[in-house]
Order: sequence, then C-alpha cells, then structure tokens
Amino acid sequence: MRILLTGFTPFLDVDVNPTALIIEHMATQHYPGLEIIAEVLPTMYDTAGARIEALITEHTPDSVVCLGVAQGRSAINLECVARNRDSTTRPDNAGAIRDDTPIIPDGAETYLATLPLARFQAALTGQGIPVVYSDDAGAYVCNHVFYRARHALEQQGRAIPCGFIHVPGIGEEPPGLPLATMIAAVEMCLHEIAASLNDSQPAHTGKLNYDALAAQYARSRGIHPAVLNSLAMTGGVTSSSKVAEIGCGTGNYINGLVTHTDCAGWGIDPSNEMLAYARQQPTALHIQPGFAHETGLPPGLFDLVYSVDVIHHLDDTAAYFREAYRLLRPGGKICTVTDSEAIIRTRQPLSTHFPETIAPELARYPHIADLESSMSQVGFQGIEQQAAEDRTRLTDISAYREKVFSALHLIAEEDFQRGLAHLEAELQEKGAVVRVSRYVLLWGIKPVDQRPRIT
Repeated sequence: MRILLTGFTPFLDVDVNPTALIIEHMATQHYPGLEIIAEVLPTMYDTAGARIEALITEHTPDSVVCLGVAQGRSAINLECVARNRDSTTRPDNAGAIRDDTPIIPDGAETYLATLPLARFQAALTGQGIPVVYSDDAGAYVCNHVFYRARHALEQQGRAIPCGFIHVPGIGEEPPGLPLATMIAAVEMCLHEIAASLNDSQPAHTGKLNYDALAAQYARSRGIHPAVLNSLAMTGGVTSSSKVAEIGCGTGNYINGLVTHTDCAGWGIDPSNEMLAYARQQPTALHIQPGFAHETGLPPGLFDLVYSVDVIHHLDDTAAYFREAYRLLRPGGKICTVTDSEAIIRTRQPLSTHFPETIAPELARYPHIADLESSMSQVGFQGIEQQAAEDRTRLTDISAYREKVFSALHLIAEEDFQRGLAHLEAELQEKGAVVRVSRYVLLWGIKPVDQRPRIT
C-alpha cells in the first residue's frame, strides 16, 4: 500500500519545522505492508501546490497525508475542511502575499478530508496523545496544499483517502509536543489508513456485489417522490442546510435533494462503482467512499443525515446510529428510510409475484421497534414514524428481468422464472403492471443539551 506523506520546510519565524523532521525520519524507516513516499515541500504557494499535484500523478498513491505545523496549537489537529482561499498578510518563502485569492478559480468552495479521521482520533486518544478535530486549516500554504491535493484527486476521479494534519511545535510542555510523540502519532495514523483500506476490500461473505450491480442501479433505480418530499419538508432542508446520505449508491436521492433545495450535499458509499455513477450526477456533490459506521466525515457538521433502503445491509445498526449522532449538529435530524414487516409482505409486484422473497426479506430487515430502541439508546429524541407511498403503472419491467431488486437474488432461479412469467403475462394482458411502493421513514433528533448514552 502506497501512501504519499508530505511536510514543509521552515518558514518565517519557524526555524525548525517538525514536519520536515518527521518526514526525514519516516523516509528512513521500513513499515511492513506500507510504501511511504515522503517529501518535504517548499513553503511557497505555487511551487508546493504544483509539486503535490505532480507527486499524486507520478506515484498514484493509495492515500495522501499532508502535514503542517501550527505553533500555537497544543494537540494534533485533524483538519476536516480545505477552503478555496489564500488570505493572509504573511508572505510565503518566495515573498508572495495572497489577499483573499481563490486557489482554483471556479473551483469548489470547500473540500472535506477523506481520511478516516474517526479512526485517527480513537487511536491517538487511546495512547494518550492529545488530538482534536479542526475545521480551520488556515489560509496559508498548508490549506493551499490541502485544497490542491483534494482538487487534483477529484479531477482524476480518484476516491482515495486524502487530508491534512497539523502538529504543534516541538516542546516538552504545552503548547508543544515532543518530536517522538508526533512521529508516533503520524505512524499510528498511517497504520489506521492501511487498516481502513483493508477493511473496505470486498469480503467473500455471500453478500451481493454492488460494484457489479452499479450499472443496473444507475439505469433502473429511480427516486420515490414521496420519500424525497418528506426528506426535504420534514427534514427542514433549505439552501443553507448541510445534508449527508449514507449509502448513497448512484446518488439519485442526494442529487434530488440538492436540485430541489439547493442544499450542500454529501454522499457516502463503500462501492467505488456506485460512486463513479454518483459523480456523474448533474449537481455539485461531495462524493467519497466510506461506511455507515465510519464515514470519515467531520463531527457536528450536518443538519440532516439519512439513508434510503440501506439499514438492512448493515451488520451493526447501532454503530450506524452512533456515527449519525456524531455527524449531526445539536438539533439536527436523522431519517432512516426502510421497510416494515407489513410492507414486505404486501409489496406489489415484488411480493405478489415473487412470494418466495418474503421470508428472506423478513429475515434480513430489522424490526422497526428494534431500530427505535437502538436510536433511543444512542441518544436520539423525538423518534417518530412517517409513511410514504407511491403508485405507478409499469409498462417496462426490465428492472425485474434484470434482478435490479436485491430480493430477487435471494430466491431460487426456478422461483424467479415462475414469478417473471407471471409478471410478463400480466403485462401482456393488461398493458401495464401496477406497482405500489411504500416506505417507513423513521425520524429522530439529536438533542441540543444531551450527549449520546452509548460511546
């Protein structure tokens, strides 16, 4: 696994830049399973920005980690946001001063870090190393390189972990940290990246391969209009809202919400093929790989976190609710769109024409009462159910022929063929097949004055 790791030269009144010393040390070490491409960048806007882009293109790393020093800070700072702005009165090492200057004209306003920050935080805290999340990478060369790296990867269509870490100055007492502690912290972060990437590799568990199904989903999976309307209205989504869809698949719903409300939208999914289609959506979306229990997104940022037809795919629903709680601002809402037992038993035409799907579907969908209990234990309040229904007349049943619905992969081939023949006969006789699509929307609110009960 190849990780690109960069630091900076001394600058201004920083005579000794600890990131350069970290890079120099790690360049001499051997880490089993890791190939570290370590380089110290010049503390100059244009030169450093061009160099990070060249390194990404030349080495095609599996992850990019940029280091910088923030002398006044007393902890490892996990930077969450890169902003498209250079703006400081301090000159870089070439004497350049940037006054409210865009890094990439017409570029995205911000990029979020895609490193597994939650894993970093847990690992460092577990070793007693002070660590905090930060949403301010400054407006100097550090933020410039962070933004240029994320932009370069976005332009190349490469969804790999990328982000920035600020370390304090060297010192035995706060606000400094010993150099050895900082080296250990960075080493731990790199190992957490490797672990997260290994976790994301598909396992042979008998579950569906959603990479292989991505093209079918993009072609045949549409938006349930009542669900989209409820997400927007009940979720209180406006143009100032930040919304994250967990398990976004090909991006239909988050694209629909952004189109409908002009909100800022993020989409998370473990399938790279699904995400490739999501990136082709016409709206400006923040799309990145991640898991329901570990999204890699910063805490307390979002007004709404939701999932549609995802909860039954998760091995640990409580971990998903804990992660959603972490992501939401106080007063933010969660919505889980799923199926109840009654819905599963009466799906039309899925259950009416393929009744063999009912038993395996009931086995894999969690009970609504269990979900409500889990949400309550995590700390969500105001838990309530909402119903959504849509009726359409299908004149094209290609989605059923192609087994776009995962339930059709859970039954025997002879049962599938029998049901398909029934569906084909009805279509030929009546010219259309009635489809009734129902969902339960399970809502909750992160309270303003309460922390989660489960950690």
